Amino acid sequence: ARMKSHICSLVTKAQSLAHSRQAMETRDEMAKHRARVTPVVIDCEVARRVRQHAHSHMKTEVCGVLIGSNRDDAVHVDACIAGQSAAQAGTHVTFTQDTWEHIYKVKDAEYPEARIVGWYHSHPGFGVFLSDHDTFIHRNFFSAPEQIAWVYDPHSDEEGFFGWAADCIERVARISFTDARGGEESRETHRPEPDLPLEDDSAWTPQSRPYKRPPACSVS
Repeated sequence: ARMKSHICSLVTKAQSLAHSRQAMETRDEMAKHRARVTPVVIDCEVARRVRQHAHSHMKTEVCGVLIGSNRDDAVHVDACIAGQSAAQAGTHVTFTQDTWEHIYKVKDAEYPEARIVGWYHSHPGFGVFLSDHDTFIHRNFFSAPEQIAWVYDPHSDEEGFFGWAADCIERVARISFTDARGGEESRETHRPEPDLPLEDDSAWTPQSRPYKRPPACSVS
């Protein structure tokens, strides 16, 4: 009887430990889930400038930083600064000391109250993911919990965002775009659309009609 009671006691302790471990794992999963679902909200003008910057270099990567704030339980991207003097190559890009000096000069002058909430870079022709080099940059220069990485492929127009979920970097699931000019009334302007010659678009590709290089993001 004493042996049976001892065995029952051991079984009860083992079950209690198992339940405690399961509860801890559940709390960890819930914490990660809360980190994952934090949405990203991007101004449409920022998206246009980032994409144009990428389209201006169809063979090499470009980069820059995202400016904004963390408010209303979301990361808001309100502006961007192009990474001038970055070390560019076909398959990677690096923020140099000159790049950071330019970024902080523009930020201090134009966005003194805002924060750097992440970075962007292009993957011309090889899809959306974070390479080992990209992951190194994100872990060492954009390690704050709210900071994100935006990857854009100008060949396919595919894009994706990556952010922190606890100590891991995961793809962001909830992304939305806002228009700062939303609510403007649309009125008749009495201006006709321009009379442009018709063109044969049957063989059109982004490479066959390259973009003109625009002033991308904020530069000084």
